[in-house]
Amino acid sequence: MRLLSRFIIGWLLIVSLSATAMADTSELWGKAGEKWTPKSRLPDFSYAGYRGGERPIPDLPVKCSVKDFGAVGDGVADDTTAFLKAIKAVREGTILIPAGRYRITEMLRIRKGGIVLKGEGVDSTVLYFSKSLTQAVGPGKDHAPDGDWSWSGGFISFEGWDEGRLLTAITSPARRGDNSVRVSDMRSLEPGDWVRVVLTDDSGGSLGRHLHADQKEASKSSRGHKIVDFASPIDFIDGSRVILKRPLRTDVRLAWKPALYAQQPSVQDVGIEDLTLEFPKTRYVGHHEEPGYNAVSFVGVSNGWARRLRIINADSGIFLTNGTKFCTVESIQFSATLGRLRKGYGRDPGEPAGVFVGGHHGILAMDMAQDNLITNFQMNFRFIHDIGVSVWAAGNVFSVGRGIDMDFDHHRRGSYENLFTQIQVGEGSRLWESGGDEEAGPPSGARETFWNIQADHPQALCPWGIQGNFVGITTTLPTEQLKDGNWWEAMAPDRLEPPNLYLAQCANRSASPGSTR
Repeated sequence: MRLLSRFIIGWLLIVSLSATAMADTSELWGKAGEKWTPKSRLPDFSYAGYRGGERPIPDLPVKCSVKDFGAVGDGVADDTTAFLKAIKAVREGTILIPAGRYRITEMLRIRKGGIVLKGEGVDSTVLYFSKSLTQAVGPGKDHAPDGDWSWSGGFISFEGWDEGRLLTAITSPARRGDNSVRVSDMRSLEPGDWVRVVLTDDSGGSLGRHLHADQKEASKSSRGHKIVDFASPIDFIDGSRVILKRPLRTDVRLAWKPALYAQQPSVQDVGIEDLTLEFPKTRYVGHHEEPGYNAVSFVGVSNGWARRLRIINADSGIFLTNGTKFCTVESIQFSATLGRLRKGYGRDPGEPAGVFVGGHHGILAMDMAQDNLITNFQMNFRFIHDIGVSVWAAGNVFSVGRGIDMDFDHHRRGSYENLFTQIQVGEGSRLWESGGDEEAGPPSGARETFWNIQADHPQALCPWGIQGNFVGITTTLPTEQLKDGNWWEAMAPDRLEPPNLYLAQCANRSASPGSTR
């Protein structure tokens, strides 16, 4: 028995050593973050998601059912009025949508906090939207938050803004990776408060250029506008120094009119969960011609969520826009009926025939959407842009996803420091395909990070990365680590340790002294 025990222990040791020998670690992180510092070219993504990862998504108590307000749920009756009445009646809590098929013909706008729409599962509760947004509301250019249903708006629309007032000016410069700033007025600041570091581009565009690692010019439209809005809790206060819990995402220069604002979102703790959102079996009409079969939008919302959803036949799935922060989108499935898909259509006229496309945007974070977590998503058909970022979006995490031929769309206007990790993209024929008008600047800003990306076919170097981080991507190319350029660490994704950078950074943060995770 003792000999058998020794044999088992020895065998387990060999297996463990073999597994360790087979694993590859990045020079940017190491095995457990030992090679990383806050000033690293590898950003800290651990605050992405609901409440900055410091609390789990709550299960708010059920306050009513839509059937209390006359909803039928037979797929024939128009249940819109019952839903609108329920939303108006509930001050805070969950609105239950029992099993059934509910026909909705208007936008359901939620403009107050603490409201959750909850079904009884994707196979039981279905919201069927029989009209497009153009039919229900009017042309997108007249009614959509960003001017067109092709890239904004949703039938379920959570809408707010950040009411946070100006607290104090920042009086001295700081560097990316620092965690403190000096301010002129301490009277409105307390440890534990959430504040926003807000920076405005100058007339010469130096802030926009900085967000491109000072290597590329940003769109001229950024000049004179607030294009950095970085939120963090205050750790403690030392004289005129405010010490933040998070390392700064950018430099702070006095030319950018730096200031601290309060983080006071008008709408938070809102969500939609456990149901299917379905649109008619119409054929996809084409790029920028979409009538607005759009599912969910978060507009200027903080600390919201969409989870355990199935979305069928959508022009666009989920938008996170207008400064939406710290929202979690998880366990989302996208599918389409065969008649929905359009063969031979693509973003560019030269795209080869035989490609099936069924929608415009799958999930898009844009217009300064920051620190949102999109995880556990599956796309069973192709959008023109499957998952993407645009217009100064930063700190967003796309984690654990699967598609049939996914692209990581970077739609210009300075998105920077976003993470794509542990994603199986499928065929891999268009991984780096990105849209947007050329006058809007380069496709991306600095330090976009791609970690453990698996494809059916080897991938080429990304043509638009600016000081980007590319670690563990299916490829036959050799490693190329450029200090001020792109960092390409060629290793097999299935040997990369850790396999998910976001989860590793969360674990690293949890292990830090004083962590609240």
